[in-house]
Amino acid sequence: MVDAGKAGAAGLVVAFPFPHEQVKGYWDPHLGTHYRVPGVFVGSDAAARLVPGTRTTIGVLAARVPAVTRSLVATLPGLSGERIVLDTNTDGVGWVQENGTVALLALAEHFARLPLRCRPRTIEFVFATGHLHRPAEGSEFRARALDAEYDSGSVAFAFVLEHLGTQEFLPRDGSLQPTGLAEPSGWFAGSPVLTRTAATALAGRSVDRTFVLPGSDPPVPGRVPPQCSFGGIGTHFHSHLIPTMAMISGPWTLWAPSFGARAVDHDRMRRQVLAAGDAITALAPLPRDQIAGPYLDLRRARAAGAPTCPHDLPPEWAPGRVGP
Repeated sequence: MVDAGKAGAAGLVVAFPFPHEQVKGYWDPHLGTHYRVPGVFVGSDAAARLVPGTRTTIGVLAARVPAVTRSLVATLPGLSGERIVLDTNTDGVGWVQENGTVALLALAEHFARLPLRCRPRTIEFVFATGHLHRPAEGSEFRARALDAEYDSGSVAFAFVLEHLGTQEFLPRDGSLQPTGLAEPSGWFAGSPVLTRTAATALAGRSVDRTFVLPGSDPPVPGRVPPQCSFGGIGTHFHSHLIPTMAMISGPWTLWAPSFGARAVDHDRMRRQVLAAGDAITALAPLPRDQIAGPYLDLRRARAAGAPTCPHDLPPEWAPGRVGP
């Protein structure tokens, strides 16, 4: 979209090799940047009618209206004011993109029912705005705030949940079809204690096809942390050197609302949320430094001038046309 705008294109058509009904309402990229040209997604049946060299018209019927949205931060007191921070995004276009909100609400209800003695730490629930308008990414702003106060001892770790319970759909015979399996998922963890806790929780709830990973990008020696990406909004917390875990998947159905409830296996989603609750319970009484592990040395290295991850957010407006 940016390159098309720079080149002075009249518009952009992206064709998928699937029926148009499966592509209807597709939403991507989710940067929130205002592009200089209209762009549309079409399926294979619509694409077959596009003949090179002929004239056509495309357009996006939309309005730009200034608005204010907010992130909701809820606090469940524990025996200590030191916080466990649970985060998800509140905006999305289908059953997959924003279903972390359901997980956080279930976890809030569960932990609120426990007596105070069963909550060694305070739990903060962050329902972040701006994920589909990333110049105002709420999770990034919350991560910056936690980074600024982490060294004071007020934060134990962050845990991000998103894209839960996803079913695997793969291309077959010209369309996306369910395989009957779960979509492979990642549970990212940035310290040995977080990694072991994640693996134990997954096994305890029989959550299959899930990989416990230190990051999704190639490691860069000398950078702190060596791997910046946790695949989604967990990246904001991990790259700010907050001890972090993050659950996420990336199915074909992520940006395709046409699949509706078929995109989600609710039993699997429940087991994932139970595993998340088990992990939080296991970590709640552990010493903060034990949870953090290498994050403490990484923070000291950053303070001493070591290179770190970029935190730039996308621009509100794409650059305009370049040249005549």
